[in-house]
Amino acid sequence: MAKTADEARKAAMQGSAAYAQANANPVGPNAYTDPANPYVQLLGATDQIEKNNRFQNLYRGLVTQPSALGGANLFTDLQTLLRSTGFSKGKTATGIPDPADIDGLITALGGAIGMNAPDVFSYLSAIAASGGRGTAKEIKQPDTTTKFTRQVTSALQLRDLGDATNKFNDDFFMAYGSMPNQDSIKAFQNAWNAEARQQKASTATETVTKMAKVYDKTSEPIIDKKTGKQKLDKFGQPMFSSQKRNAEGVLQYKPIVSQDTVTMGQGFTAEEQAEFMADYLVANFPDVADADNLGGTAKTIYDAIVKLDQDNYREVSNFAAIAPVIKQVIGSGKAEVAQEYLKQYSDKIRKETGKKYMALTESLAEGQNASDVVKPLLNEISAALETSVDIKDPLAVQMLNFQGPDGTYRLPNELEKNQLYIKDPRFASTSTSINGAINAVQTLRSRLRG
Repeated sequence: MAKTADEARKAAMQGSAAYAQANANPVGPNAYTDPANPYVQLLGATDQIEKNNRFQNLYRGLVTQPSALGGANLFTDLQTLLRSTGFSKGKTATGIPDPADIDGLITALGGAIGMNAPDVFSYLSAIAASGGRGTAKEIKQPDTTTKFTRQVTSALQLRDLGDATNKFNDDFFMAYGSMPNQDSIKAFQNAWNAEARQQKASTATETVTKMAKVYDKTSEPIIDKKTGKQKLDKFGQPMFSSQKRNAEGVLQYKPIVSQDTVTMGQGFTAEEQAEFMADYLVANFPDVADADNLGGTAKTIYDAIVKLDQDNYREVSNFAAIAPVIKQVIGSGKAEVAQEYLKQYSDKIRKETGKKYMALTESLAEGQNASDVVKPLLNEISAALETSVDIKDPLAVQMLNFQGPDGTYRLPNELEKNQLYIKDPRFASTSTSINGAINAVQTLRSRLRG
């Protein structure tokens, strides 16, 4: 029996696996019911102060995460999306929150929840990809003639002043656990401007734009009779018998752009910028008398050096002695250089420890700390003498400076250790010694009776 068009369409949809799946689970999971979600907490703010505080929690987390769009950090990604899609009319420099950004984020969260988007970034990206929140623009047929443009520019390469200031704030916080004061920020901006102007580079860029056909891939491929393979056009695209048209029947093209850029002078390069930033961070080392008010990378380095001292049985270095090492590491500007500075300092400490405990020289030279060898040895001595000993114990000191018959400093072997235990006055009162004496007496008695 013949079906109407509506009946046929309905039957096809009911037979579609995808349609059945959509009916089976039309909602999916909802991440916005989680009360611990910081975005949900922001939406739940009941007054302006609470709203600002909850936004501050989000901001502090976002600025420490890397950008996915090539910006300074994840917050600049969010700010850019909010402004480009029209949710925020904020006018502050990129990276500095505007009250309009906060209100725009709250509005966007409402849409993200309504759409059940996995996160607000996905929601904003979807809006940006569809042309924002304004009226859709008219699509015009591209001009297919080849175009040539040449541009000579003289500008700052890489980061501009606003980005550099944001990075200085971020790097200072990461280095020291606090934000720089306004005087430091202003001084940095002046120094950065002066350096950037001095190293400004000129570039000449020539751009050639050609329009390539967009083929209808459902049409017949054009085959080369000689090779039996599909022909390629001058742009390297597989050729088809028909060119693609849009809904209005307009032929479709895509731009193929090639550029040739010549730079006159390197300008303020990324490596020079990193060195400049590192030097400036060191020059603005916080004026603190101890590590109690220090945070960030500087505190991490301080704690690592303190642990190095402890693991090598040294008196813990005071803050004034460690500060130059911290500055040296932070001022390196490169992770591999910073690691080398720390390695050289660690090697120096271990070498000094090796002079005090000669039997450990080889282990320390291999990168071990004294505690890696000393702790097991102290436990062994304590068990043998049945009393607790530390590294200052005479027997421990003797073993840690043991010299073999050939004159080589090393740890004693098991036989040599037992001989040293027996010679120690404390060994006589151990259960091992007492039981040995009892066994010897009993053996003698049994022989006399025999």
